[in-house]
This record gives sequence, structure tokens and C-alpha cells, in this order.
Amino acid sequence: MKKEKFIIVLMITGFMTFNSLADELTCAGDENSTCQWQYDENTHTLTITGTGAMMDYGPDGAVGSKKTEYWKERPWNDVATEVEHVVVSGLSSIGHRAFQGMTNLIDAQIDDTVTSIGRSSFQQNSSLQTLIIPKSVTQMYADVFGSVSLTANIYCSEEIKSSCVNAFTSKLTEEQINNMLKIYTTNGERYVFDGKEYKSLKDYRNNHEYLPKRIYTIDEANAVAGERNTFKIRYR
Repeated sequence: MKKEKFIIVLMITGFMTFNSLADELTCAGDENSTCQWQYDENTHTLTITGTGAMMDYGPDGAVGSKKTEYWKERPWNDVATEVEHVVVSGLSSIGHRAFQGMTNLIDAQIDDTVTSIGRSSFQQNSSLQTLIIPKSVTQMYADVFGSVSLTANIYCSEEIKSSCVNAFTSKLTEEQINNMLKIYTTNGERYVFDGKEYKSLKDYRNNHEYLPKRIYTIDEANAVAGERNTFKIRYR
């Protein structure tokens, strides 16, 4: 009986390892950063969390065949072409070439903490459909969106529109860039998409619209109360 239990435990442990790959600290940009990554093989999602800067994979100006050599430095490179979804949370930057050449990547969720996006970080992502650049981003390197799918929707704030335009490859025409580039506006700390305000990109993705608190008028309160004898002044 003891032997049978031991075999079962081994099988369960092996299954868990097969469906989730993870590592710690190997993607941190410096000693003041932390960076953990995890890949879920069931959902094809690469999740990267931490604080501070992500590591750069190769220098800013690398060109030609050297780029693929730098890709190999990424701790998730073995699963790079399997990844369909990327989540970046808590970090202040996305490193050079972090997600370059991920040919099955469909979308990426980037946290509002990110202020810098490295060179070619989303280049050659031929399946990319949706990417929202947070308003927190103030620095974008060359070719961030180089050679992405012509059907991709890239969302940028008005404040960094010129940087977003420059982040596309020069091989694209102005018309192609205009078809892909979607501009959203901001209102203080809030995002504004199609006239609706959201406190964060997370709220936008969850369709949690920001509604300012206000006092209802007596007429509005009466309308809510209907034919009841009492009513409350409600806040929203």
C-alpha cells in the first residue's frame, strides 16, 4: 500500500511541473529589481511580475543575425513560439527584444507601472492582434512594433502618439500605420476610451467604467422610489 501511494505522488508532481514552467530573478535588470516569470501551458500565457527594470536582451543597436542570439538569453525562450498571451505586472520596463519573434502572440497586457519599452520588444509578432500601451510609458525605443501583423490594433495615448508612430518599422506606409494605430485620451489619472472613463487598464479590460459619485435630485429619487411612500437619496 505504501508503494502505491508513492507512485501516485510522483505522477501528480510530474503533471504539475509539465503544465507550469517558472523561474525567479533571471529576468531582473539589476540588483534593485525583482523579476519572476511563469508560463501556463494550458492557457499559453506568459506572466511576468516583479519590481524595477526587466533585463535587456542584447544592446539597443543590435541588428542582423545577432538578434536571434540575444533571444536565446530570454529565460522563456524555449516556449517563446508557443506563447499566445503575455501579462507584465509591477515592472517599470520591458527589456529589449523581450517578446520579439513570438509568432503566435495574440495580445499583451502591460501594467500601468511600465514607463519604458525596449527596442524591438514586440517586433516580428505576426499574430499580434491587441496591444495597449499604458499612459505611464514615456520612453519607447526603435522598432517596438516592427513587422507586426497589419491587422493588429495598437492603442497609444495622445501624449505619446509621435513615439508610437516612430516605433513602427519604416517599411510600413503612413496609411498602414494609421489603420493599426488607435489613440485614446486621458483625464487626469483616468483612461478615456470612446467617451467612457476607466481608473486603470485593468478596469478597462474588465469593463468596469468609472462613474463619479453624485447626489441624485429629488425628482430622480422619486422616480427610483416609484409609488412607494419612502425613498432614499442614493450615491453612485
